[in-house]
Amino acid sequence: MIKCPNCGFENNDGTKFCNECGSSLTVPSEQDAVTETSSGTNPENNVAPAQVQPQNTKQVKKPVKTSNLCLAGLLLGIFAVLFSFMGMIQIIGFILAVIGIPLSIAGLSKVKKLKIGGKGMGIAGIILSCVALGICLIFFISGIVSGINSAKKEAELKNNAFGGTTKIFGYELTFGDDYDITYINDRYSESNGRTVIAIPVHVKRTGSDSDDPGMQLCYEFYNPNGVEIENASNDFNDGPYSCGSLLHNAESDYTLYFPYDGDGKYTIKIDTFNIWNTDEVTVGFPIEGTGIENKETDSNTDTDKSDESSATRETTEAPVVSFEITDSNMYMYTDSISVNHYFAVFEITNTGNTTIEYDSARSSFEFEDSDGHFLMSADYPDALSEIIAPGEKCYVYDCGLIDSGISLDNGLSVLGHFEFGQANSNRTYFDYETSDTDIRDGGGYSGIVVTGRV
Repeated sequence: MIKCPNCGFENNDGTKFCNECGSSLTVPSEQDAVTETSSGTNPENNVAPAQVQPQNTKQVKKPVKTSNLCLAGLLLGIFAVLFSFMGMIQIIGFILAVIGIPLSIAGLSKVKKLKIGGKGMGIAGIILSCVALGICLIFFISGIVSGINSAKKEAELKNNAFGGTTKIFGYELTFGDDYDITYINDRYSESNGRTVIAIPVHVKRTGSDSDDPGMQLCYEFYNPNGVEIENASNDFNDGPYSCGSLLHNAESDYTLYFPYDGDGKYTIKIDTFNIWNTDEVTVGFPIEGTGIENKETDSNTDTDKSDESSATRETTEAPVVSFEITDSNMYMYTDSISVNHYFAVFEITNTGNTTIEYDSARSSFEFEDSDGHFLMSADYPDALSEIIAPGEKCYVYDCGLIDSGISLDNGLSVLGHFEFGQANSNRTYFDYETSDTDIRDGGGYSGIVVTGRV
């Protein structure tokens, strides 16, 4: 049975046309179907041809290429800005900015020519590089101005640093407005009694505690002829021994001492022991009108020079340490168990022009027989008082046992070997007047009793 495609009526096999509607039951060939479709008509049944569905012709958008030069210019601009704030390495930011600007311009030119992306990055790179250049130039100009001012200040300090302030690697040093003349008063120093110049200095620690708090400052002194002279600060208790121990914001007062070597401008070079820092500060101190040279010249000077000398700075007389043993007494006896004892006392008079101080560690009693043979010694004898003003007296005394085997019948005598030095000038001494003194036997083992009004 053949079913009519038009009306659906079932026809017998072999029928070419539908017995119901007359439509053709013959299936067209593939070529006929294409022809009929292209012509747009169906001659058999006048049915409109089926419409062909259009294919999806939308294309996938390809990624736009970006300029590598613009990207590089942007990165250089970013790093240039960062380095421009980093102090000593600002030069790196300056170099990056100088490279970044032409690199970004070349990238923009390529973007325009090849119609590729990266325009925004190129513009941003130029802007950032220009900002970095501006920052660097501001710092450079301010550095130049600061350097000029520092050079002027340094020149002023080299000529006259009195009352001035200088800085060196975490330290701020302010010098006194004037100087003093003094003498080395250390009896153990080879320069004892030498005239020195004293310049006060106030030291403040401005660096952080991590900068090396154990660091010390080093001083070199030069006379008016440019010849290096010794640092006499070690002979005084207020010399700058430990300014390196100052912590952050700590401050202290010290005094710089150097030998006087004639009037003129003295120079002090100050640096540090820090191997990572090579800062060095040079300061000058004009020492004029001391009167020391005039005082030491021949006495047959004219009136004008004498007047000039009297108008100059007053100086003190050089200290002279001198003393004499002005009296002594010794008592020896043998007790009930045949042990020999001694009591000895020496009167010491200060014959010098400065206050002297007794040195027990360098003093002793020495015992001799009538022939001058040494028998024994007694070290560290005591003294009352240990400090003696010029013209005053003290008493060095000791008591103890005489070595066994030494007979009191050999004309035993005691010799005093005493050491005195100039008293510390940085101490404060008080003089007390005494009256109504009385000395009496204390009885038994009490020795003597001394009373009086102070």
